[in-house]
Amino acid sequence: MFLSGFLLLAIALAEPLSLTGTWTSKSKSILTGPSFYNPVVDVFTEPSHPGIAYSFTPTGSWESAYYRAISNPVDPTCPQAILQWQHGAYELLPNGSLLLTPIATDGRQLRSAPCEGDNAVYTRFNVTELFMRYDLHIDAYHNVPRLDLFRFDGSPVQPLWHVRDPPVMLPTGTLNPIVVQTAVKRSVRVEAPKIDAALWLWWCGAGGVGVGSVLFFFF
Repeated sequence: MFLSGFLLLAIALAEPLSLTGTWTSKSKSILTGPSFYNPVVDVFTEPSHPGIAYSFTPTGSWESAYYRAISNPVDPTCPQAILQWQHGAYELLPNGSLLLTPIATDGRQLRSAPCEGDNAVYTRFNVTELFMRYDLHIDAYHNVPRLDLFRFDGSPVQPLWHVRDPPVMLPTGTLNPIVVQTAVKRSVRVEAPKIDAALWLWWCGAGGVGVGSVLFFFF
């Protein structure tokens, strides 16, 4: 039994690792796909904890989901939170870099800064990402494939672990084409709960996002 298990592990380690699949950060509370962003009604679902996730197909498509809590060193009682979603096409460049080009009309961002006002702001989001290199290996502690991404300036992204294959993703084509050349933006009413600053780091709660999903207009 021990020998057969050892052989299976050796075979798995001998197989080349691939970007294909869904990768998520340590909290494992975030996945790409409809559980994070619903393009039909154009709303986010707030995860239980901050984190990031990326998915890649073998045919060159990618998707990302970010939930960031941003501290305020000047005033710790006034943190911010950002939800971001994008998808598009990726390229593995000859120099080892990874280039992620988004579908410009589809990306979305929801930013909440309660101390700046009662409304969160929901907008289109379009940022091309260039990772100067990436590293695929078996994590020594978790014994699962791990993806390390390094931004264009060499700074590391938090480690990502492989959790799904095939990847959990929305359709890879354009989901929200713009017929009239306008950009989506809406103000979202966020009621600040009476909780301490530490809990604010998990953002302003699903209630605020739920109310915010109703208030949508184009500019």
